[in-house]
Amino acid sequence: MTMNRPSFKVTSDKPGSDVAGEYAAAMAVASIVFKDKDPAFSIKLLNHSKEIYTFGKTYTGLFRDSVKGAGYGTSDYKDEMAVGAGMLYLATNNSQYLTDAESFHQHGNQWGQSWENKYTASMVLLYQITKKDVYKQDIETTFGNWLPGATGPSAVPYTPKGLAYRTKWGSLRHAANQAFLALIAAEAGINPTEYRNWAKSQIGYILGDTGRSFVVGFGVSPPTHEHHRAASCPVIPATCSHDFLDMKYPNPHILYGALVGGPGQNDEYDDVRTDYVRNEVALDYNAGFKAQWQCYADVPPVPGGGIGQAPGFRLAKLEMFSI
Repeated sequence: MTMNRPSFKVTSDKPGSDVAGEYAAAMAVASIVFKDKDPAFSIKLLNHSKEIYTFGKTYTGLFRDSVKGAGYGTSDYKDEMAVGAGMLYLATNNSQYLTDAESFHQHGNQWGQSWENKYTASMVLLYQITKKDVYKQDIETTFGNWLPGATGPSAVPYTPKGLAYRTKWGSLRHAANQAFLALIAAEAGINPTEYRNWAKSQIGYILGDTGRSFVVGFGVSPPTHEHHRAASCPVIPATCSHDFLDMKYPNPHILYGALVGGPGQNDEYDDVRTDYVRNEVALDYNAGFKAQWQCYADVPPVPGGGIGQAPGFRLAKLEMFSI
């Protein structure tokens, strides 16, 4: 690609605690993953995680306020800092990080796990660590509004075919992300049967239980015109341009495993490349979805072998919290 790709940074004068919390969490998770396989690299990651977290805690502020025009920005940084602190506690066993995580967390019902709001992740993480009833209450209140039959202004509506429909833009990613966290809550002992059955229903919808798949290269009538630049460009050495956005033929490259945005509130969906609301592919669309099916794929086939005991589940769980 020949277009400009500028980089941005946060500083003590122009802070970004939301960005710092994200990176601190990701590096803390990675340090756990590499602890036995590559101890030197693990230590390097953990040191950087600590430094970045301290920076975010010392110089508080939002990325969107400090770096104008740099892309999406969140309205709060405490959710990212809560997850970052929680992951650092798991990586270090330093109680100060746990104290910080609990102070950053916001109690009560939450909208759902997304790039804008990660309090669902922090409540599940903090319950796993502390087993305190206050976090269990947060979880049950939030998921009580996501499961079928909920009433009231915070209840998530459902499509006729059973998708938990939080919003039109990337409808599947919200259901997938929330379903993944439901599995982790179930692993922690909170309403395990109900939460696992609900998560299974959402991934089933995504994979095609209701008649079509929303995963590129998989199942019945999968998307073939997903809104994705590299997949829609012709095979090299042919050149690519914006004109290919409007081409009617399927994408030349199959983006296997990619989850598209998803249907409308009445399950309507057209596989059209220009529809970036329903047919775009994005990292946060695929994060919870990939972690969720990894959970099921790695369930050990032994009596009493819980889904949470599978190696892939534990690794995916850590990775998802850092998204």
